Amino acid sequence: MNNLKLYYRFNFFKIFFNLIITILIFSNLPISYAENKNNPVNNVKATEWELVDFDHSLNDSYDDNKREEKLQKINIKFIDEVLFIDNTLIKIKKVTEPDIDNKIFDSVRKILNQTTLNDAIYYNVDLPNNCYQITNPIIFLPKKNYLFLHTNDEFVLSFKPQLILQDEFSSIFLHLLVAKPPVASDFFDRNEKSFTPISEKFKFYLGGKQDDDMLAILKLENDNKNYKLILLASYDMSGSPSLALISLSNQFKIIDKIVLSEQYEKEDGHLDIDSFIDGNYLIKKQKIEYTDTIPPKILNVTNYSIDNNGFFIKTKIN
Repeated sequence: MNNLKLYYRFNFFKIFFNLIITILIFSNLPISYAENKNNPVNNVKATEWELVDFDHSLNDSYDDNKREEKLQKINIKFIDEVLFIDNTLIKIKKVTEPDIDNKIFDSVRKILNQTTLNDAIYYNVDLPNNCYQITNPIIFLPKKNYLFLHTNDEFVLSFKPQLILQDEFSSIFLHLLVAKPPVASDFFDRNEKSFTPISEKFKFYLGGKQDDDMLAILKLENDNKNYKLILLASYDMSGSPSLALISLSNQFKIIDKIVLSEQYEKEDGHLDIDSFIDGNYLIKKQKIEYTDTIPPKILNVTNYSIDNNGFFIKTKIN
């Protein structure tokens, strides 16, 4: 009899305890939901926008490579009336009569290759710590999928949704010709016709610089299912060629990049980056100094391998 009483008493407290826990959980649900609902960082899946070009022709005398490099690293997420810059939520407000210099309009029209901006939507932004010197307004063209920012030192930056660039690039990738290693620094010179020219809007998408021009790519054979490999050939504004190896995720996002061939001019000669990829995808990269008075000198040699995730890792070769 006593055992039966203990059994019922134990079950009573068990049921009572579970009831209290259930009440506490459900009483907190509205608060948690409200907190999440009012937090746009948690609830808005803003679209990532990729820099495709920036124009500083409005200021021909401008020469600041560090400033350009900083602007190239800006991270933009935008959807509807929500804007993130470098993952910081920025207050924006739609305006119908924007205060904007005609030179900015001219630059945007030139980038778009059109004479009117009839479908443009303008927003004023509130940037408390404006390290990029962005000025109002930002310009959004929904039909063209373009977003424009401009700065007080007359840079005009243009962006397109990253997903659109990924989709366009994946379509190009499907039709690329395929090369097999070994690959040497003069590979592009000897196989230029095998490379596929691509739009300059992909130069930042592929980790490039503003001066990169005449982009062309070729697929490099690769059995690893975790990443894809391409060779990227380009020229800078002085006409100097460059060749790079790039690893891409299966979603066509850049994983890593290594320059295989490049040349830097000096007063008395030039510095060359010279590389070789062998059949095991081991990369030997040399920096060689050429002068007018002495024979070529190897300044350093670095070896790389590709890990299972597509990163180029410095490797010691015995």
